[in-house]
Amino acid sequence: MQEFESPTYILDFRNSLNRSTIESAKPNKEIRVLVRPEDDPSAESIAATGKRSEDGTEFHVVVVTTAGHQSHTWNWNWLQDAIGAYRDSWA
Repeated sequence: MQEFESPTYILDFRNSLNRSTIESAKPNKEIRVLVRPEDDPSAESIAATGKRSEDGTEFHVVVVTTAGHQSHTWNWNWLQDAIGAYRDSWA
């Protein structure tokens, strides 16, 4: 029997409100963010929980699905650069 792995989820920058919500995240406060499967750019977004670290240097995301949960941490400055690059590429 073949085992299937759940997809790796990434922040969904396609949604401008999601980008704005992430950019305005305050340290140590949980927010709702949208994620999508990394290998399927056209997939529908699902909700996840994001939280900027207390010192503001990292952004942590937890995705919970029926297949389990995943967590990822991004450097805050890198994340801001990635959002800006995405926005510029679609301007």
